[in-house]
Amino acid sequence: MATYASGLMTPLMHRFVLCLIWVAGLLSPALAQEHVFWKVDPYDGYDREMYVRPRLELAGSYLVHREGLVELWMRALERPDPSLQRMVVDTLAIAHQRGVPNLEPTQERLIQLLKDPDTRLDVRRSIAQTLVIMDAKTHADALAELAIRDGRSVSSILEPALARWKSSALKDVWLKRIQEGTAGTEAISLAIEGLSVLETPEAAESVERIVASPGLPTGLRLIAAKHMGRFRKEGIAELAERTLAQPERHPGLSALLAVELLSWDDSEAGIDVLSRLVDHEETIVQSKTLERLYEIDFRLVDQHAEIRIGSTDVNVRRWIARAMLDTNNADRAPLLADLMDDVVKSLRNQVTDGLLQWGQDESLKDAVIGEGMRVLNEDSWRGCEQACVLLTKLDHKPSGSRMVELLKHPRGEVKVASAWGLSKLRMPEHLPDMLEHANEIYQGFRANELNASMEDYIQQQAHLFIAFGDQNYQPAQELVAAYVPRNDSLGLESRTAAAWAIGMLNADNPDNKILKMLTARIRDNGIPPERGATQQMAAVSIGRMKGESEMPTLREFSDGIGSVARACLWSIEKLTGEPMPPLTDSPYMENEYFLTPLDPDE
Repeated sequence: MATYASGLMTPLMHRFVLCLIWVAGLLSPALAQEHVFWKVDPYDGYDREMYVRPRLELAGSYLVHREGLVELWMRALERPDPSLQRMVVDTLAIAHQRGVPNLEPTQERLIQLLKDPDTRLDVRRSIAQTLVIMDAKTHADALAELAIRDGRSVSSILEPALARWKSSALKDVWLKRIQEGTAGTEAISLAIEGLSVLETPEAAESVERIVASPGLPTGLRLIAAKHMGRFRKEGIAELAERTLAQPERHPGLSALLAVELLSWDDSEAGIDVLSRLVDHEETIVQSKTLERLYEIDFRLVDQHAEIRIGSTDVNVRRWIARAMLDTNNADRAPLLADLMDDVVKSLRNQVTDGLLQWGQDESLKDAVIGEGMRVLNEDSWRGCEQACVLLTKLDHKPSGSRMVELLKHPRGEVKVASAWGLSKLRMPEHLPDMLEHANEIYQGFRANELNASMEDYIQQQAHLFIAFGDQNYQPAQELVAAYVPRNDSLGLESRTAAAWAIGMLNADNPDNKILKMLTARIRDNGIPPERGATQQMAAVSIGRMKGESEMPTLREFSDGIGSVARACLWSIEKLTGEPMPPLTDSPYMENEYFLTPLDPDE
């Protein structure tokens, strides 16, 4: 076995890779927590009525290509200049991805260059990459010859493609490689994957030997185990049992190998092995096992829900949640609702979305709403945020009273979710309390207790303003109007919402003072200029208010293709009956290629 392992990886590199695999396994739950290495916008995803009332469609564009591109590139490939050839080859890959038509003839020329012994190696490597990108499976045999001739620098590009195309051109080469075991780890891994696609039973003995060789790199053994079931259909469960009994230097490795061996096995014996591995001490083993059991039958995972739902590994919790959601069993609603308070945002969202689907089923809806209200009435901010989303989308109006209370929650996520929820539930009895809270926010900005960097207050205020405008809540007039003049310290989104809401509150009422404020927003070209979204809402409000006096401004700013121009055209139609001109997509020419034909008109 030492001979087989030689040439694969030095012992030092082996230990290094093994450490990386296990460190990744240990860190994976931590890396899945929210806000670890990147900032996520916690307020993204809450729709705003102002952006769809009215819905202003914008013109699009479509790509056109210069005539003669392909012919020019073909002529360039004929030039005996390796640098030029390589640039053209790389350009062909980009052109294929961008949809340039009629590139098929270039493949023949590229194959000719591959077979030419005078073609430089770096050019051949580029050609290999380009033909793979172009999915040139009809040339698989020629590419296989190149992979053999040019070695690792090219074969590492071509072999995965040949496997994907189910080409048998390298079958004998791959078999010899895994039997001799003298190639590098990457080369043997590629051979295993290629033979796996071809389901080659002759490879079974060599692949099994790799799995059982503790002196080989862990990554290679795991790859071999994962594909073993493609080489041999019988006795896999027994092989997994033997693997579990084999001592390893690292806890859990034999279990991971057993799980990978069972990747293609759904026999009762295989399921029995997997079911026992759910109780393994390593959570990475638990999560991989649950994933495989889920692939076989979600019920095999659901039966472990009560015990594993509290796992420290998010991947374990995620598979348990998926399985419980698949049951459509109201008895699982309490456990699922608890996951709405999970520390991982993506899992919280996944469970909330699943419960929302349950809520469309009358037999499950009461259980979902009951658990949603339980979570909403608790103090955890994560659960409160998700419960606001769930109950709002189910239009459960009794949740509105609690959402009013949550407007003052210390966490911004709950502030915004509750304000959005109230704007969607449209319950007039809560508007006075919502206005009182909005006034408190405004006073906080005026007293410099709040500022434009406090996005949670800004987003919350925006949703409250949308609610006031949508429900025509006249007592909010004074507060909303205070946000229309330029004052960036109040926050961009809340000012934009105010520009929209003021038009709703004054529909068909051409109040001259308000109209002048709105026109000033459209014309504001300061440093920096007014935000485009605010200008758009101001233009829409002028139309809603029947502000004919502002027609010159609307016409002046209606020339263009952006949202402000479309908003002006919408308002002109409201005021005059002139229909908005139809949208016409515009062509644009791709001129980024290093070599393009001259335009005869230039």
